[in-house]
Amino acid sequence: MLTAILVFSLIFAVAAHEMGHAYAMAESGVPIKRISLLGLPLGKIALKLPIKLKKFPNVEWVVTPFILGAFVEPHDNEYNEKI
Repeated sequence: MLTAILVFSLIFAVAAHEMGHAYAMAESGVPIKRISLLGLPLGKIALKLPIKLKKFPNVEWVVTPFILGAFVEPHDNEYNEKI
């Protein structure tokens, strides 16, 4: 039971941390392409989640099979060319 609580707490902490990155990117004007709240990409395998939030209207939410972290991926567009 304790192990399950610790694992869930770790997963929640990682997801909350990545949401902080996503919020900071959105506030800075960086367009976000994809948010993975659980897992790192392993090829093109990903479970798309049907999440729609006003703060992130055109974002693809995914869970990937390599559960060892998470990520927020920006769009490759004119914003990257300005940097």
